[in-house]
Amino acid sequence: MHNSRAFETIGNALCRNTFLRNLDSAQIEKISSAMYPVEVQAGAIIIRQGDLGSIMYVIQEGKVQVVKDNRFVRTMEEGALFGELAILHHCERTATVRVYSEIFRQIE
Repeated sequence: MHNSRAFETIGNALCRNTFLRNLDSAQIEKISSAMYPVEVQAGAIIIRQGDLGSIMYVIQEGKVQVVKDNRFVRTMEEGALFGELAILHHCERTATVRVYSEIFRQIE
């Protein structure tokens, strides 16, 4: 069960995402209701480059670092969505994503 803040975070993330922004409100609600909160410790790897993926993530609290081919790409914060490419294109994960902050909550 999500609180209203979690639903808002998910909805906003979906609407900002290049690949998902054209979803209608019913589709956004369906995706939002299927997602659930998970807490992850600092330093944990959420996604490993090259792995197959079946989950996308929205950051509710905290930060993650994105690394591709052992090179830093960027830091992502609250409201960012990641992991969608492997789901949409049935491909391997294109980068590694590691928890950067002490407190991290995601919705998957």
